[in-house]
This record gives sequence, structure tokens and C-alpha cells, in this order.
Amino acid sequence: GIGVLLNLLRGEDTDTHRDALETLVNLLDRDVPKEQPEAAQVAATHNCGVLLSHPEKIGVILGAAENSDMYVRYHATQLLMRLLSVAAARTQEAMLEQPATVAAVVKLLEDKREIVRNEVLLLLAQLSAHNASLQTILAFQGAFDQLIKIIEGELQSGESGAAAVVNDCFAIVSSLLSSSAAARRLFREEGFLPRVLPMLRLPPAHSREHARTARLACALLALLVKGMDADAAEAQEAAAGSGVVADVVALLTDPATATDPALRVQALATLAALVRGRQSACAELAAARATRKGGIDEPVLPRLLLVALRSAAAPLHHSTASLLVGYCHLNPSAQLAL
Repeated sequence: GIGVLLNLLRGEDTDTHRDALETLVNLLDRDVPKEQPEAAQVAATHNCGVLLSHPEKIGVILGAAENSDMYVRYHATQLLMRLLSVAAARTQEAMLEQPATVAAVVKLLEDKREIVRNEVLLLLAQLSAHNASLQTILAFQGAFDQLIKIIEGELQSGESGAAAVVNDCFAIVSSLLSSSAAARRLFREEGFLPRVLPMLRLPPAHSREHARTARLACALLALLVKGMDADAAEAQEAAAGSGVVADVVALLTDPATATDPALRVQALATLAALVRGRQSACAELAAARATRKGGIDEPVLPRLLLVALRSAAAPLHHSTASLLVGYCHLNPSAQLAL
């Protein structure tokens, strides 16, 4: 029966594609019938095994998704997610044996319809989980460009629901960057970092969504520059000319962020990664000044230390301590000044 359904996907009729894919999705449902959960689990596992018995069957499913019909693409994405939920490792192995299928999933991100795009984002998150090889392939198949485009588009539109989509995109990008030095190098060399850095800057009257995006961009930047290896140094060099230290300091000193402790804690952690062992960044931080309530102009670094000392929040203490470690690391003049 599954062979017959796959053969139907090789045809050209849109309605047939819809029905065949929806039927395959139902055949992998571990919750149907509800009154027989054990039997449902056995049937779903068996049918999943049949679909994964030959890797090219995944290609047939994604070949059908080339049909631009919204429901064809939706059901094809749902089917892959069902495969991952029932047999994640086997599904990932099957896609690794057919690298073109990974490119086909990334291409689906170009679909502007939310019902398709949002499902594809969930699929990418599941597909890349705990598999460094797939993460690297996704990175080199254009996932970075598509994900950042989605973030940029959501920020421009300002529509409701954007926060969840932006969060998903940042999570996937971070996952891909964690996979290998090659993915991080690609991110830098293809110019994706300059597209992320402006997201650190809050508009004069910012919303919760703007603050959340700034926090996520901060975390992504910290992932790239954290450490003392050549990889982190190159990321620091790539960000150096953009005034990134000043942008992160602004997140810490802007009165509007005082009620957003999560943003300030992340900004402190990012600043610690930016200055660790890097003389120019330390000098920029030492020279930074800010005006607080009452019009008092003062150096930023002592102010940050004072705020941490007065706070009872352990995360703030930890991030401030990390900043001190980074500021003093291989920096005798900073140690003396403190």
C-alpha cells in the first residue's frame, strides 16, 4: 500500500499528491486509533520502517513538494516530521545518503506562506538536532541566508507571531553554528554577521519583540566570539569595525532596558566574550561613558560593577564576573586600573 501511495506521488496531479501525502501522514500517526495505543505505536513504527527502507523514498516525498500547492507542501513537511518523531536517527541517516533532499528542505523556506514556512522551520529544528553532519550540510546549502531573510522580514513587518518565528530562526542558526568551524567560517566569509549586528540596536521606542531580538542577536554574537582560538579571533575581527562594543554597552546603559534583566545579563556575557584578551576592545570599554538618571556622566565599567554589587540576582553576578575576567585577561594595564 505504501508503495502504491509513493507511486502516486510520481504523477503530476495536485489533488492526488495531497491525498497520498495526507494518507501517508496518517499511517505514521502513533496516536491513532486512540483506543489501541500499543497497536498504533507498532503500526506507525512498521510503516516508518517501510518508508525508510530505501533512502530514495525520501527523495520521492520531497520531489512531490516541488508542487507549489500549499497543502501538498504542508503534508510533505508533516510527513517528514512524523518520520523524525518515530525514527529520528534512521530518518537523518536516510537524508544524509540523499544530500539533495537537504537542499530541497532548505528551498522550501523560500515559500512566503506562513503555514508552510513555519512548518519547515519546525522540520529544520528536528532535522538538525544532534547531527553535526546534517547541520554542516544545511549550512552549506543556504540555510543561513534563508533564515536571516526570514528574521529581517519579520522585523520589518512587525506582525503578531513574529516573536516565535524569529526565536525559531535564531535557534536553528545557533545550532548550525555550533556544528563545526567550517559553518562558522562560512557565516563570516559570506557576510552574514554584518546582517545580524544591526539587530543589536534598539529603536528609540522599542517593543518587547525588539528587545527579544537584541537578546538573541547578542547570544549569537557571543557564540561566534567566545573563546581564545583562531576561529573566535576571526569573528572578533569581522565585527571590530562595526562599533559592536558600543552597541552592546548601549544595551547595558539604556534606561529603557533596566526592566529587562534577561537582555542585560546576555549583553554582559557577550561583552565579556568581546573583550577577553583583546586590547582594542578593552580600551573601547574603558573609554565608554554613559549618562544615568539625574544627568550624571560616568565611566561605564565602574557603573556596571556597582550595579552588580547592589543586585541580588545571581545571573547578573555571574555575567559581571565573566566581564571582569575577560577585561583583565592578558591585560596588565586593565588590572592596574581596576
